[in-house]
Amino acid sequence: MKTNRISLYLAAALMIGAQNSLAATATRPAAGEVVSINGVVFVREDGASAASAIRNVKAGDVLYAGDVVNTSSTGSVKLLLKDKTVVDLGPSALLKLNKFSPNGGSDRELDVSMAYGSIRTAVSQKLQGKGKIFVRTSVTTMGVRDRKS
Repeated sequence: MKTNRISLYLAAALMIGAQNSLAATATRPAAGEVVSINGVVFVREDGASAASAIRNVKAGDVLYAGDVVNTSSTGSVKLLLKDKTVVDLGPSALLKLNKFSPNGGSDRELDVSMAYGSIRTAVSQKLQGKGKIFVRTSVTTMGVRDRKS
């Protein structure tokens, strides 16, 4: 009887945690998805409680504004954002998707923070109007190249 009660409490706690996770995901806009992975890559929601799960990422997983992507020392990941921007993270990288607002494509806003690691980005759609892309870092070495079609 005691085992059944513990199982019931555990099941209820898991259901509440899943509902809270789904509710939080529903309020955050989808920013993109994971295309490919090498090694170990984790994702967690920024500011989430310690009880919220850090999850292993697999190809096809959806990423949301507010997610933090962390690659292991042997890991790397390729992300495809909703605006067709490709983001490659190298080993030992920590990237937070602060904000993603598609705003009709060329007028989009992307704001990411890179705590450490390397990032390579290919922006396929030209920014226009009030569109902005921010990459926030503590120290930066950057190369920018414009490939004309």
